[in-house]
Amino acid sequence: MVLRTGPGIGRQVGAWLTTLVASATVAGCLISPPPDFEDPSPGRPNISMGLVVPAPWQILPIERNGPGVLFTIPFEADDAGEKVIMQAWLNWGLADEQAIVQRSWEAQADLAHQISWTWNPTLAIPEGCQQLTILITHESNISDSTPIKPIDPELTGSITFWLNVDPDPGAPGTLSQCPLPSPE
Repeated sequence: MVLRTGPGIGRQVGAWLTTLVASATVAGCLISPPPDFEDPSPGRPNISMGLVVPAPWQILPIERNGPGVLFTIPFEADDAGEKVIMQAWLNWGLADEQAIVQRSWEAQADLAHQISWTWNPTLAIPEGCQQLTILITHESNISDSTPIKPIDPELTGSITFWLNVDPDPGAPGTLSQCPLPSPE
């Protein structure tokens, strides 16, 4: 590398700096403006499975017309100003599915949510092995058709509990006569 000295060095450095500043200015003009942001859309509710009460991995002995069962389901969701919808279904997606309840909650600014719901099983609930599925979604993801169901499963959080309805007192954790999938 040759290092020049003398009166011309200042002009060389000045020319180099001018070129650098001009390049940065021109490059700044090539950057596109920020994109137009759309209104946020609600995301899928993410259920905190480890905090759900009762625990979803245990068999729940249930007595029809017995004491109610309190379900507490914490979840995170960006509701984007929409109501949160909770649906409870007996044997969701199976041949004998039946809707139990639908409730709604107002949108919250916080991402953390919790649904607490007490279910009082009636005599209309079949005896033996049953599934109770709780679906959590947003108002815009609920169909207008009957039965009212979520439109997009990708925008729906779900949790399923295994129930032993009116169990044999000697074997409350034993499941029998479990529902079968719907024929296709």
